[in-house]
Amino acid sequence: MSDLRGLAELGDLENLPVIVRADLNVPIDEEGGVMDDGRIVAAATTIRALMDGGAFVIVLAHLGRPGGRRVVPAGSLLPVAERLSSAVGSLVAHAADTVGPLARASILNLRPGDAVLLENVRFEPGEDADDDALARALAAPGRAFVFDAFGAAHRRQASTTGIARHLPAYAGLVVAHETAALGELRDRGAAAGVVVAGGAKAAEKLPALADLARSAEAILVGGALAHVFLAQRGASLGSSIVDRGALGAAAAVEAAAAASGCELVLPTDVVSTDGLTTDARIAVEAADAVGDGRIALDIGPETAARYAERIRAASHVVWDGPAGAFEMEPFRAGTDALIAAVSDCPGTVVVGGGDTTAALRASGRADAVTYVSTGGASMLDLLAGRDLPALEGLRA
Repeated sequence: MSDLRGLAELGDLENLPVIVRADLNVPIDEEGGVMDDGRIVAAATTIRALMDGGAFVIVLAHLGRPGGRRVVPAGSLLPVAERLSSAVGSLVAHAADTVGPLARASILNLRPGDAVLLENVRFEPGEDADDDALARALAAPGRAFVFDAFGAAHRRQASTTGIARHLPAYAGLVVAHETAALGELRDRGAAAGVVVAGGAKAAEKLPALADLARSAEAILVGGALAHVFLAQRGASLGSSIVDRGALGAAAAVEAAAAASGCELVLPTDVVSTDGLTTDARIAVEAADAVGDGRIALDIGPETAARYAERIRAASHVVWDGPAGAFEMEPFRAGTDALIAAVSDCPGTVVVGGGDTTAALRASGRADAVTYVSTGGASMLDLLAGRDLPALEGLRA
């Protein structure tokens, strides 16, 4: 990806207003604390470089999926601004809106070398639709745009692809590193072994899995993503979460796997519950016969053992998405088993996705794998050779 314009091509940064789209989508606990700051630490490298050059740094980011709702306290980036300040080593101010009067006032108060983090861009209704009016408003305070949110590079949104239509656009240090490293790993055959896919966001992951199925020897599926495949096969899933809009895409993955000889492996057992209260009844059930009113929230022990065996024997492993709701103790065992297996695997192991990498770092085993990406679906797309929309406007 050497054809991307980088920070070196920005020229003199002194007094230059720069819009930075960073990836600061990190897990936040119930008290509002940042649970894993890996993406914040990564983003700080670009922000610090611009601050050191004397730029006025205006940072855009998202947190969660508020869907254009303007008042979602749990989606505020205020705790992220506090942790980002620590990561860059100086104050990063926080504006309580994105394109409103508070943002404008915060930007006007910037001095050379200062930075401000505007409020969650997904509070804006036009963000997901790549609304051009919003893109123009986001671009208005800047004279250059630095895209550094690799984890959002697969999305066409006002803050990812839209701003680049209105300002000269450049790749930040995270995007430059990710595209180079993952491109090299792809060329070395990283996606030709075992792909492990879990979590949710089926619509984002399934197209890449269909392409990866043409080169991978096996795809092991867990989490809510597995429910889509199981539902497509007619399984009884009780009250488990199923993205029914993705059933056709799951069928396309099955067809691609069958055509290329890639083994598509689904759970045979799951850990389920009848509720999320302290007196809930937790049980192991057949993956295709979850009881009425019950919710599958983890792969079962039989599946975890099978997946771990395949991972430990693989020459290449790509993993995006936890095996279940690992944040809750009763449903952590599947993801823990995968972490132990990738840590033991002697081959090339590439891990990505916010939840997956948070779980890996919390285990203390991140150093045991070959590469940890800040992106999930973007990582899969790049390894599959798919175009990433947000990189289009960055090409020299």
